[in-house]
Amino acid sequence: MLAALMLALTLPVLADSGNSGKGKPGDDTQQADNSGKGNADDQDRDDNDDDSGRHGNDDGTPDQGPGDNGATTPGNDDGTPDQGPGDNGADQNQRQRDRFFFGATTSGMAIRAKGHVDIRQRGARQKITIEVEALVPDGTTFVVFANGEPIGSLLTMFGEDELELKNFDGQMLPAAVNPVSGVRRVEVFDAAGTLVLELDL
Repeated sequence: MLAALMLALTLPVLADSGNSGKGKPGDDTQQADNSGKGNADDQDRDDNDDDSGRHGNDDGTPDQGPGDNGATTPGNDDGTPDQGPGDNGADQNQRQRDRFFFGATTSGMAIRAKGHVDIRQRGARQKITIEVEALVPDGTTFVVFANGEPIGSLLTMFGEDELELKNFDGQMLPAAVNPVSGVRRVEVFDAAGTLVLELDL
């Protein structure tokens, strides 16, 4: 009888101790979920910023919205923009520039003559430039031949001068250098007709 009475008194105490400290169901879980919610929101905001254009592309231009991969729009070498699919980025007017150096004859070496020929092409535009330097007085004249034909003369100042021929800006190329890609030999003679510089292309 005494044992049954003690058991009856003990059961309520155990029940109270089991409920103490539990708190509301789910409180700990809810708090953990809330503690990480800010990071998820920040990530969402970052993702939206990237697509909305707030962060821009590498070239300083703004994003164009979803689907913009941030790449700079490519252009062609001549500065013209790509024309869309099928444009391989090549210049529509191919630019070409070549420089060739003269060789001095014995007479040319005596006056330390040297120089070069520049040939430039871009589409239909053509230009050839002949530059000569020599240890001669100001006002010394040299005559330039191309492919065996005279194409112009040089009048030195401070020991140098250049002859520029082109087929634009209201000018025309002499037949001997038209087209400029057809030039095979250039010669420079002094006023007495002595060959001082020569070049075979």
